[in-house]
Parts: sequence; C-alpha cells; structure tokens
Amino acid sequence: MPSTNTHKTKALLIDLDDCLYRNETMPKLVKEYIQKYMMDLGIPEAEVADRCAALYLKYGTTLAGLVTSGYKICYDDWHSKVHAPLDYQTMLHPDVLVREILCSIDLPKYILTNADSSHARKCLDRIGIRDCFEAVFDFEWAQSTGKEQGALSEEFPVLCKPQPKIYELALKAINCKAEEVIFMDDSIRNVASAHNELGMLTVLVGRDGPVPGADVCIPTFHQLPNALPSLFTPKQQQQQQQQEQQ
Repeated sequence: MPSTNTHKTKALLIDLDDCLYRNETMPKLVKEYIQKYMMDLGIPEAEVADRCAALYLKYGTTLAGLVTSGYKICYDDWHSKVHAPLDYQTMLHPDVLVREILCSIDLPKYILTNADSSHARKCLDRIGIRDCFEAVFDFEWAQSTGKEQGALSEEFPVLCKPQPKIYELALKAINCKAEEVIFMDDSIRNVASAHNELGMLTVLVGRDGPVPGADVCIPTFHQLPNALPSLFTPKQQQQQQQQEQQ
C-alpha cells in the first residue's frame, strides 16, 4: 500500500456513481438511453456507439462532447431521458457499511458528480447516505458556478470532471486547499487530473493498484478503512473490519 499522510486532511470530496455504490445494470441502461438520444439528434445508428465512446473519452462526458461539437441540447431534457427512466427502487438499496464508514470519518464530506441533481438525490436517498454529506456538487452546480466564475467557453461549454477547473471551483466552495482534501473516484482520468494538476491525495475505487495518478487503490469503498486507517480511530477501524467480515 502506498505511504499516505492524512494529518492535513480537512475534507473529503467523493464521486457518486460506481464509487459509493455499484450496480451492473444501471450504467448499461444509461448508455442505451444516451445512444438512443444521439440517434434522435440525427446521428446514424451505425456511428452512435463509436461516437458515444469517443466523445466520452475526449470530453469527460458524452453530453459535454455533443455540446462542444455544436449540438443544441436542453440539459433538462437530456437528463429526463438519460437518468429519469431508471428504476432506482429496484436497482439501489441501503448500504449500511458505506453509511457506517462515512459516519466514522470525523471530517466534512462532499459529493462531486457529473450527474444531475435529481439522479444524485435519488441515489443517495436509496443508499441511505444523503445526510452524510455537507453538500452535493452536481451538474447544475457545475454549470451555474462555471458560468458565474467565467469557466465556460467555446472550448469548454460544459464543465465536468476531469477538467481541472471543476476541482478548483469545488475547493473554493469548501474553502480548502488541494493538499487538504482527499478525492475519491472510480475514474482513472478523474483521479489523475485531481492528483497531477492540483496535487490532491487521491483514492481510485474499483481497481487494484498501482495506478498512475492514484495514491491509493481499493476494490470497493468498503475497503477504505483498511486503505486509509489514519482517517479512523483504532476503535472505529476495528469495528469496520468486523463488519466487513460479517
């Protein structure tokens, strides 16, 4: 395990989807809905899959790529077609261990997600952890704050991870320096951006290390107490280990 020092840590910035929870069905459905939306925009079906992947890889999200490419998209309409149809009641359930881990860390915690506010709220409520966070920095927050701070441009009309600016604005919102924050995400490029561009301590969730740009790698969020024990008191760490074994 990499040597990490968390004594300066004042806050945690945590991704939501595929980081705090995992559901194999949800991302597949979202991908289907996105590709259906792209076809409705007039993109030939034979090109949709490749273009969807290419835009995501180049711009951070497919939506950001489409808007940057010149497509006029109503954000509310996009999210109503991409996330709103999901059956949250069936796909997501309370995770007692994740809640216990979050409650055992005596630091302010914040969500930083590329998803819209409705999706984030529904996911956090179903998992049973919304009250564990001081604030949720979501898609709407990013676009509103980005516009206010002059961070949106023709090159970046949509603000999202892994753009360094979104981390800068989040740090400003929580009044912390980069070296005072631990950032956790399931995306290699997202943690690499936060680590390499801003110097944040990063935790990559969903991978075994080592991975460039990630200070710590854990298979699931459940392994956080073992990976960063200094965030927990010895008693809290022991309790988490016992719960993991049950």
